[in-house]
Parts: sequence; structure tokens; C-alpha cells
Amino acid sequence: MVVDSDSQGLNCRMAHRFRSISVDGLNAPYELFERNKHNVSQWPVVTTFLRGERLQAVTGNLANQIMISDSQGKPWLPISTDKGNCFVRANSRFIKPIRENSTTLKPLE
Repeated sequence: MVVDSDSQGLNCRMAHRFRSISVDGLNAPYELFERNKHNVSQWPVVTTFLRGERLQAVTGNLANQIMISDSQGKPWLPISTDKGNCFVRANSRFIKPIRENSTTLKPLE
């Protein structure tokens, strides 16, 4: 869930060259996941999310969490949107996890 207090919303970013791929798919290039390589905060904004919006994180095989680290070592979380995948900063100032019922996958909050 978005907890960012910025009235403009939380930016979700994706480089042009990666926009056509699914970050959880087999065709995702290794280059995307190279640690400390990308300057993600400078990638174009694909969409923004307002405070209180629930985000759908992209997960890998067996629901493993996918993360990338930017050129400063900061973590970014891939989000699934109707415009494709994009990344938000994985920081408690911007987002917080929502616990789900493991059977129904409905939020417990």
C-alpha cells in the first residue's frame, strides 16, 4: 500500500528498453537485474500511485520476491500495472506491505 505523503503521488518508473518485457518472465534480460547498475530514479515515470492505493508486486517462481538495486544500492520493487511493469522505491517511507490470508489472498486489514 502506498504511504508516500507526496500529493503528486508515488512515481513508478521503467526504462524504455525494458518496457516490453515482463520482469518475472523468462525473457527478462539479465542486465535488468545486475546489482548497482541502473539509475532507476532517472528512468521515465510510467504512472503514479496516490496515498492509500494498493499495489500488486510482481513475484517470481514460487512467489519469490523480485527486487533490483539501483546504482546507489537502493532497492526497487517491480509493480504490475495496466501499463505493464514498472518500479517503485522499496522504502517504508513510500510503501508498506499488506498482510494477506494465505488461503483466500484477501487483505487482513
